[in-house]
Amino acid sequence: MNSSPLHMGLRHFWRSCWGLSSVLPVFTFVASGSVQAASEVSPGSAEKASPVLEFKRDAVRRASEFARNGETSAAAAVVEEVAKRSGRTDPFPDELRGTVLVLERNYEAAEKSFRVMLSKDPESYIGQFNLAESIFLQHRFEEAERVFSAVESQRSGADPALADLCRFKRVVCLAAAGLPDRAEQLLPKADDTPPSPAVQYSRAAIQYVKKAYLRAGSSVEAARKKFSPEVESVFTDSFVELGWGTRTKAGQFNFSAAK
Repeated sequence: MNSSPLHMGLRHFWRSCWGLSSVLPVFTFVASGSVQAASEVSPGSAEKASPVLEFKRDAVRRASEFARNGETSAAAAVVEEVAKRSGRTDPFPDELRGTVLVLERNYEAAEKSFRVMLSKDPESYIGQFNLAESIFLQHRFEEAERVFSAVESQRSGADPALADLCRFKRVVCLAAAGLPDRAEQLLPKADDTPPSPAVQYSRAAIQYVKKAYLRAGSSVEAARKKFSPEVESVFTDSFVELGWGTRTKAGQFNFSAAK
């Protein structure tokens, strides 16, 4: 069980909407350097929220906002405030610290915070996901792929949405490591499954690494017609972090031309 009420991850992407897992009242999602905070609650949970949960929600909002604005001292003060009000065994302060450090692009320190969190809550698959993400952001791609693989195996039955995201992350890790053939082995054959954002953006990543730039761009365009802008943002964050392309002012991703 995850002891912290604030979890990072768990979005149901393939429905082209932001959905909450029924067991997670509040969370932040760490992906490729961007943290997206959500204060939504699952149906009927608003009246059940405890003062402690509300305090933690507010701490996430304040710390994330400070970090996004470059106010590192203020963000750190929020984390320290949370740490003082939490027990020594509570993983939440370490989770929040890692979130802030990702926003500040201090990925090495974020990795350390997520490892401390996992020492207190080793079964937290969300902590494991975010650990993998912090490793990915340091360009230790094969190591990150192994951690994402472990999370995928752990959650494939209970949460196929998260498992699908982990499979995409594994493909990107291997592609970025210069192993596109291994990455391609993780994908189903074209006609085996209905289209999902994970599969389509995975194919775009492999095409780009194999220098099939026009096909990669076409794959992103095709995905854009099927899935929401929010979904595009989540899946192309990794591409932006890797320097594979940029976003327009409207938020649409475009692969960079061959260098």
